[in-house]
Amino acid sequence: SNITLKDIEMTNVAAPLVINMFYRCGAAEDKLQELMDQKIPDIIDSEKTPAIKNILIQNIKADNIRSSSAFFFGLPESPIQNVTINDFRITFDSDSEIEEPAMDLFYTKADSPVLLHKCLENPDFQNINILNYDKLPVVEIDISEEQ
Repeated sequence: SNITLKDIEMTNVAAPLVINMFYRCGAAEDKLQELMDQKIPDIIDSEKTPAIKNILIQNIKADNIRSSSAFFFGLPESPIQNVTINDFRITFDSDSEIEEPAMDLFYTKADSPVLLHKCLENPDFQNINILNYDKLPVVEIDISEEQ
């Protein structure tokens, strides 16, 4: 909690900002499918659940990104809380194939450079500009209760 990222420039990255509480890397291959087949409430261990909150991100420039401009994926029992973004300027590498934004358990796919989020409480997004993309810059991910 209480993390600040500011005055950062990036070039040729996939997703410049990622907070992913459903990280799949490190899961044994034989356990990965078993985890993916479980319903979300079946894998909750509230005593060990981390909390991420109070994140300030400001004055970020990311050029030639190849995925989502940001990916914030909290847990249903522990949403990411109070993420503030001020002044985030992005250009999208439209010549590249869109990459996976993060190594989340559900293999979430990006189809554009938008900021994707799920289980995020009290976001405050101001002045997010994807310079070569003319649609809404923020989209909530729809994860069905069947997963």
